[in-house]
Order: sequence, then C-alpha cells, then structure tokens
Amino acid sequence: MSDFFEVKLIQAEHGDAILVSYGHSPVRHILVDGGPRQTLPYLLEVLSAACVAGSLTLEVIVVTHYDFDHIGGIIALLEEKPDWLKINDIWFNGHKHLLPRDLLGPRHSDALAKILVQTHLPWNLAFQENAVTTHDGRSVDLPGGMSIWILSPTEKELSALAKQWPADTPNNDHSTTRDRLGRHDTWPPSSFFSLVETRSPPDESASNAASIALLLKFARKQVLLSGDAHAEVIYESLATYWPNQVLKIDLLKVSHHGSQSNTSVALLNLIECCRFAISTNGKIHAHPDQAAIARVIGSNSNAELIFNYETALTARWQNRPPTWPRYRTSYPCGIGPFVRVTV
Repeated sequence: MSDFFEVKLIQAEHGDAILVSYGHSPVRHILVDGGPRQTLPYLLEVLSAACVAGSLTLEVIVVTHYDFDHIGGIIALLEEKPDWLKINDIWFNGHKHLLPRDLLGPRHSDALAKILVQTHLPWNLAFQENAVTTHDGRSVDLPGGMSIWILSPTEKELSALAKQWPADTPNNDHSTTRDRLGRHDTWPPSSFFSLVETRSPPDESASNAASIALLLKFARKQVLLSGDAHAEVIYESLATYWPNQVLKIDLLKVSHHGSQSNTSVALLNLIECCRFAISTNGKIHAHPDQAAIARVIGSNSNAELIFNYETALTARWQNRPPTWPRYRTSYPCGIGPFVRVTV
C-alpha cells in the first residue's frame, strides 16, 4: 500500500537504532542511529532483510549525537560498508558544524567525521552541508512523500556543545552519579501522582542537549523521534511551528531511553499521543525511569508502552502497579532483533 509507514526499533542494548520504512514501489528507508558498536550484527541483519534485488538505499542516515550508544554502530557500519548498501545523505553535526569552518580540519577524535571525509559520503546535503538545526521551521522533503521537521537542536545547543568539545566525551558504558539522582528503583513503584509530579534532575549533558530530534510526516501520520533531546527544546519548537495547537502524534520515541530528565508533563500536554516507544535493555543506566513512565501513562487514558527488549526492567511493566491507571504493553514478537510498529 502507498501509505505503508513502519518503524523498527532495533535491539541496540542501552542505545537507539531505528529503521523507518515508508511508501510502496519502492519502499524507502531512513536509519536513525546505530546503537553501540556491538549492535552491528543486528543492524546488518535488519538492513539486509530490507534489500530488494540484492541492494538497499537509505534515503538518509541520521546520527542524532555523538554518544557511543547512538553513533558506535554507525561508525562500524561505515567502516566496512557493504557493497549492497547505498546512502543518499548522512545527517550528523560534527565538530566542523560547531565552529567556523576555516578554523577546522578533520579531527582525530571525531571518528565518524573522518570516515565521511575519507569516503566522500554525502554529509548534510539537505542543509547545504551546514549544521542540522531547527533553523526557520521548514521541513525537509524526501523522495516518496516523507516530510521531516527538525525539532532540536537550536544554534544555542550547538554553541554550548562547542564549548565542551571534546572534553564532553561520548559516554560509553558507565553510569554516572547524575544518572542516579532522584531515581525510584524499588518495585512496585510509589504513588502514581507523586511520580508524575517528581521534580527531576536536569540532564546536564551538552551532547544530549544538542541531539537531533525529528518529526516525520507521511500519509497523514506523524512520528516524533526524539533522540536524547531535552524536552524543553522540543516543546519550544512544537509551540513555535504549530502555535496554539495540540499536535496529533501517532508514535513518540521517548527521549533518552525513558530518562525522567528528558520527558516533561509540559511536552506531553502539547501533543496527543497514545503509543510510546522506549529503546533500552535496562542495563547500564537502569532505564526507563518510573517517573517518565508515569508521565507518559498520565498523558493518555489509552497509553501503550512499546519496548524493544523484554528484560527484567522492561517486562515488569506488564504488571500494572496497584492504583496506577490502565495501560498496555508491547514487546518483540520473536521474528527478529527488533520491535515493529506499524504507524
């Protein structure tokens, strides 16, 4: 069908790797992030399964930011890019997009940038090779009828990241004290309403703040892929682009793997959405946070939580905590290393 629109959340450990497919004859594809490096076998399995006549074209690869749990698998994929894979564009804000170009060359520390320069792969072509930012709110239109709005970052977040690069190094497999502040890790959770109203610690990562967040629109359906972006940045973009509106969203990929610091009641009140996807196996940072789940459930009386792993920390949400509102859960069905969402 011409209105085919599907999102696969690939199992990427504690990271993100998302394949968006849309349209018909041909079906077109977008890859958003690649998880950590060890996600590569799953990436190749999912991408090769999407091949037609022995080849696959990605309209764009979006690398939301440079943390290892998002960029590592993309670096591994491009280091030994299969002959059957064609890439029309890569959206990634590298170091050269943070400071004047005449001050910069390829940086040894920027592994992905080095690959893009050495292989002459297309880089931010849709933005005239400039930074991927909100700019003036106009959409980028891809072949086949897909329109994409950039909701994050603004130039403010990129400027803040420039001041910390490369000191603000990509976090790898180590939880920090900040990740644990204000957590409610006991089960069953405490009062639903107290969790909704919990004052969450701020996400102080400049890399997360500069994460690329996308609103995808195809065949009257809309998907919000938030990367690890800050809720207030996405909120401001939505409020600016569509003032005085509650925007209908058919799927929200919850920011930062369900961290309470990146999902706000204010943002959820600005959209109408009942399907919420969470990408994590629960390891390293013990995501998703109970406060984030409470806010999501509280935003819609028919909420569905969609997990790309069924592990101890995600499977327990099948059992509704006492006194909590009703909601539904979905998990991978065993046909591949992903959970599939038909939009």
